[in-house]
Parts: sequence; structure tokens; C-alpha cells
Amino acid sequence: MGTQGNKRLIYFLVFLLIIVPVIVGVVVWHLTRQNCKEGTTVKSTTNPAIYGTEPWTNLRLPKSLMPVHYDITLFPDFYDGNGWFYGNESIELKVKQQTTFIMIHFYYMNITKTELRKNGTNEIIKIKRTFPYKENQFWVIETEEPMRAGLGIVLDLQFDGSLTRAIVGLYKSTYVNSITKERRYLAASKFEPVSARRAFPCFDEPNIKAEYTVRLVHKQEYTALSNMPDMHTSVWQHDPHFKITTFQRSVKMSTYLVCFIVCDFEYLNMIAIPDFVSGAMEHWGLITYRETAMLFDPREASSANKQRVAVVVAHELAHQWFGNIVTMDWWDDLWLNEGFASFMEYFGANKSEPDWEMLSQFLTEDVQPVMITDAGVSSHPIVVDVTNPSQINEVFDSISYSKGSAVIRMLESIMGKQKFFKGIEAYLKAFAWGNAKTENLWNKLGNIEDGLSVRDVMDTWTRQMGLPYINIVFDSKLNKATATQKRFLADKTTKFNENRSPYRYKWYVLLDYITSSSETGKVWIKKQETITFDIPVNPIINKNAWIKFNREQTGFYRVNYPDDVWRNFASELNKNPEIMKDTDKSGLINDALNLARGGYLSYDIALEITTFLDKEYGYLPWKSAIEGLEYIEKMLMGSASWKSHDSEAADWDTMMKRYISATVPQEKIKLLYGMAQTKNIQLLHRYVDYAKNESLIRSQDFFSVLQYIAGNPVGTSIVWNWIRSNWDYLISRKYPEAGSGARGREQALESIKRNIIWVKKNKQIINDWICVCFDQSIFS
Repeated sequence: MGTQGNKRLIYFLVFLLIIVPVIVGVVVWHLTRQNCKEGTTVKSTTNPAIYGTEPWTNLRLPKSLMPVHYDITLFPDFYDGNGWFYGNESIELKVKQQTTFIMIHFYYMNITKTELRKNGTNEIIKIKRTFPYKENQFWVIETEEPMRAGLGIVLDLQFDGSLTRAIVGLYKSTYVNSITKERRYLAASKFEPVSARRAFPCFDEPNIKAEYTVRLVHKQEYTALSNMPDMHTSVWQHDPHFKITTFQRSVKMSTYLVCFIVCDFEYLNMIAIPDFVSGAMEHWGLITYRETAMLFDPREASSANKQRVAVVVAHELAHQWFGNIVTMDWWDDLWLNEGFASFMEYFGANKSEPDWEMLSQFLTEDVQPVMITDAGVSSHPIVVDVTNPSQINEVFDSISYSKGSAVIRMLESIMGKQKFFKGIEAYLKAFAWGNAKTENLWNKLGNIEDGLSVRDVMDTWTRQMGLPYINIVFDSKLNKATATQKRFLADKTTKFNENRSPYRYKWYVLLDYITSSSETGKVWIKKQETITFDIPVNPIINKNAWIKFNREQTGFYRVNYPDDVWRNFASELNKNPEIMKDTDKSGLINDALNLARGGYLSYDIALEITTFLDKEYGYLPWKSAIEGLEYIEKMLMGSASWKSHDSEAADWDTMMKRYISATVPQEKIKLLYGMAQTKNIQLLHRYVDYAKNESLIRSQDFFSVLQYIAGNPVGTSIVWNWIRSNWDYLISRKYPEAGSGARGREQALESIKRNIIWVKKNKQIINDWICVCFDQSIFS
């Protein structure tokens, strides 16, 4: 699916906005006349709270029985103002171990019939009781007699639910036909990670794969789509105004990859959804996209929009191998899906558009931003424990995606491209159509060199949070250097407990380098704190030479040098910016500004590194500098108000009208951003109110609008005051649920506290440096 710092304060605040769902009763509707008979519903007669030690209290499903095939019929009724779906299913199950319990996931739906029968004979299996266990979102079925191992059974269920509760699960989406201006509706689904249970009762874990036969009921003028090609469409026997489309039996897949769509769109092999919570979703056979991530009009959209489309498409196609064919065993290994797709997307986009130099952009788009996130004490390891359903949503963050891809990039550099991809090929073949864990990947990749396995090295990067910085000290007389690794923190004064990590925040680091005379070398830091080693050139002894560590910035670590060496880098780059590659210049700038941000380096030295940019034509150094300087700008930004003008209000109204009528998704986003830049306080207040109106601004864009407004110096306090005054409204609107925002709240608070300290410490230093620079005409 397909995500820093305080420069986006509202980004962090978004994590604070948690939904507290209200359980509402819904009208029970029977999909077929045969299923409308009285007495088919088995109701709970026992309070399940007293069974605290029973199997349903565990988050994970037992492996006592496994689904083989789902036969699902769904009727999403989104027509004429309706917003409900109704369904029934028959699930073929194989009993692996004798049991009297079946637990199946369901969430925000009514189960109105539960029956069990033996497969083949249809002999009824008597049910003792059923009940919901809400904590783990289980529908629990207990049988009168034990079901023996080897038995084939069929579970028949009937259910219904809402299409309008959220834009996950099975939901109702809206759009305006650009030609007729008519408001139209469709039904779409988004299940990853744990929302398939919102659409149909299922064994909703990634390592419980099954095959699916899907039937969708729809009006005649609408098209039904699912993972597989349709076999036939016929008149629905219960209402001649509707049709029912039956799809081919699917390949074996996880529940989160199932997809249902009913729409009046034309389509080829991919579909763009007007309301879509993610950028895209890699469903088997039917990839779905947010409109901005798929639709591109070269007459109105920018080159950056085109690049975004290419990257997202490449990401989803990569998932067909990393996620669909080989699926992570459990959500703690989500990075096996998302980290690899985020890594491979650069190769796909680079193959399509080599002029974009996407492999180099990896550094500024993923690696450098996530290093900021991972420097906080409220980060988490790539492989992270998941102990409740809300934590599953929580791991879909930049650590799983961006850090996951960054350490894969680092490993590819360490092993070499040929050896690395040979191991990846072996991994995909070994676990095709099944599930894998992180240790399975390491085993297939084998050893980096004799006596040093991939697992030894990479466990230190995936099973502890954070990253190191390598402090370099040069010998004053010999060509030797001493490297000391320590945990890099966004604020070096932050206290932390080393025992929280199984490796005490020490890493296997391949410290490589390149010199001013193009000599290269490397040395391993194997969880030691300090090593001393020979180097070909010493910049303390030879002022005209330099040695830059972390060559091309492939390592997920920062490097700090003595002040004089930093100044020497600045001097040499000012003489000739072409002395090193753009990736190395980008790395120097990013390290310097973030070391200063964390208190490891004085800002006057860090800022001096950027003074060669007036001679620099490369994208990467400028991108790294802009990111670092934007943080400074946000921290020192004034809060003065500007006088409004009538013409500005008229211009703003014109932009809003253009937004409403615009048909190009990227253009709509640009207009949303543009309207947030007004200096008129009244207009910004009006904008916040407009954002609440889903008939004007899509719900998926609501928090983006708040972020845009908060990024405007005039709008920061407006958004902050509005959030405090409208907390209950935000709680009722925000998805995912409460527990999923816990880590986000910690990160937001940690960031705010760091920023307060930063301003007190650095404001005067930066002000003095700027004054000196202008006095000396550095920027002339």
C-alpha cells in the first residue's frame, strides 16, 4: 500500500484523532427467501465474560480447523439513498484437530443465521451456542459434540451490515459524472489489514489462505468486479430488476486480498476509486487505486504527479510477488510485504522512466525522511509484536514501508546485486503460494561472507528500533581513524533504557568510504562500540584531501566528523561541487542538518555545508537541504497576521468553484493546497468548516486540508484552536480505532517537547549565522 518531523505538526496530530465507534442496531434483512424461515438464528444465551481463559480470549485463531473454500453471495444496496449490504456464505472447512469450537472474525455486522453441516452428506451438526467476543472480533460457535480430526464440514452464515460507516470494509463511494454533473454511487472494498471481517465473516489472518467463489447482485446498468474474471451474468431470481454475476473460483489467497466492486465505470484491468483510504491496494486480479495515484492528465497534472502514478503502480505490481504469491505469516512481519514493494517500486519506475533517476531518489524519498521518525524513542522495530487488532493497523507506518525498504537497500549494497537477487529468487520460489517469516528470508539469503550470516547482521536492524551514528576521530599523526557507534536520537539529551533492545542498541555496521582520490574501502563494526582502523588519507594531516564515510549513503546510519573536517567539506564543495556524487553530497547535507537538529553539531557548522548550493545543479543535494531548512523555517516562523483584502476573498471563492468543477484528481489536490495559503483569517475559518462538508470535500482529504491550513503561519493557531473545540467531532470521524493511534500520540508528544527545546537552544545561533553570512556576502 502502498509515509516527518515537526514540519508537519498536524500530521502527528492526525494520530490523535481516534474514532470511538457507536454500536447501532441495523435492520435484519434475509438475502434469500429460503433463509427467511424462523428458527435459523442461534442466539447467545450465555455471558461470555466468564470464559476469560477460553480460546477466544487469544488474539490468534487456533489451527484446529482451516477453510478450504468460501462461496459468497453479496448484495450491496447503495441505490436510491440506501446504504446496506446483505450476504450469505458457505465455507468449506477441514478439521485438523478435534474441537468443539469454531471462531470466525466479524466486525460491525449482524450475523443472522449460523448452521453447520457435514460436507458431502449435508448432515446437520448440532450447535450448542453462539456468541460474539468483541475484544478479538470473534463470532464463537460451540457444537454439541466434538468434531473429529479429518472431518470436512460446511459453515453456513447469513449476515448484513452498513455501507456508510467508514471507507474500509465494503462501503459506498460517490462521485460526480463530469459530463452530466449527476451524483453517482458505487460499492467498493478495502480490506487490508483486518477489514474483510467488516464485509463477510471470515478467518481474517494472512496465513489462513483459501479459494473463493464470489457472486455479486447488482442493477442491470452496473458492472460487478472481483478478483477473477466473471463466468456469467443472469437475472437474479429474487428480483428481475437486478442481475447476479458469478466469478471464477479464485486462486488461493489471504482474506485481505479479496475485492468486491459494483460500479458504472468503464474499465480495463485496473480501477480508480473516488473514495479510497489508501494510495492503492494490490488485490489479486483487481488492483484498486485512489484517483490521484492512477489517473493522469498530461495537460493539467505535473511531472511530479506523473512520477507518483508510476511509483504507485510499480509498488502494487511488486506486491503480486511480495505479498500475494509470498505473504507474510503474520502482521509482525508486514515489512516483508511493504518493505519489499517499497524497495522494488524504484526498479519498476526506473525501468519505465530512466531519466527520472529513481534509484537515486530512493535516498531522499524514503531513507532520509524515515531516519527522522526512527530517531525518536517512541519508534518501533521493523519486526514488531502485535497483540491486539488495533495494533495491526498501527504497524502500517513509515517504519514498515520506508525503513523496511531502506535496510533492504543497505543489504543489497552489502551483498552485491547479483548475490542478493539470487537469494531473493530462492526465497520467492521456496514460499510461493504460502507464507513466510523474516527468518525464512535470512535463511535463503545465507551468508554475507564466511562466518558472517545475513541473519546475524540484519536482526540488529529489524529487531530493534532506531539507528546509529558513527562518530569519526582521526589520528593526529598516522593514517588511522577511530569509529564509535552510538544510538542516534532526535535529541541527544533524551534518556533511554538500553535494556529495551536485545542488542543494547548496537548494530552490525559496514562502514565504507570514498576518498578525494577515488580510493574506496570498508570495515565492519560488529556490534562493538569502538574500532580503530587504517585509512588511505587523513584530512587532519592533509587539509586538501577528504574521506567521506557511508559511500553513496547506502547505510542506514549517520556519520559525524570533527568540526574542522566538516568545514573542510564545505570549503572543498564551494571550490568544486563536482568532487563527489550527488548521493554523497545529499548525505553530507542531511547528516549535518540532522546532527545539528539533535544537538550533536553546532548549527553554524551544519549550515556552512549548504553554502555551495548556489553552484549546485543536482536535485538530491537541493532536496536534502530544503527538507532540513524547512524544519528551521517552521520552528522560527512568526505568527503575525496579515490584512485581508476583498480581492483575495474573491480569488479564494474562484478557487473553490474551480475545485468543485475540476475533474483531474491532481488538480483538485493542488487547489485544496492553494486555498490553504490565503492570509485572510476569515477565509481559513470558512475553509475548515467547508472541509467538514463531505458533499464539498471528500472525507479522505479532510485531514490533508487541516494539514495544509496548519502549514500556513496564519492557519496554525486556527487549526489548533479548532481541534480543541471540535475534539468530539474528530473522535467520531477518525479511522482507525483508538488503539491504532497510541504510538502516534507518543510520537506527537515527543516531537512537540523536542521542538520546544530546539527553539530555545538554536534560535539565536541560527540568527547570528544568517547575519554573518549576509555581512560577508556569502549568498551574493
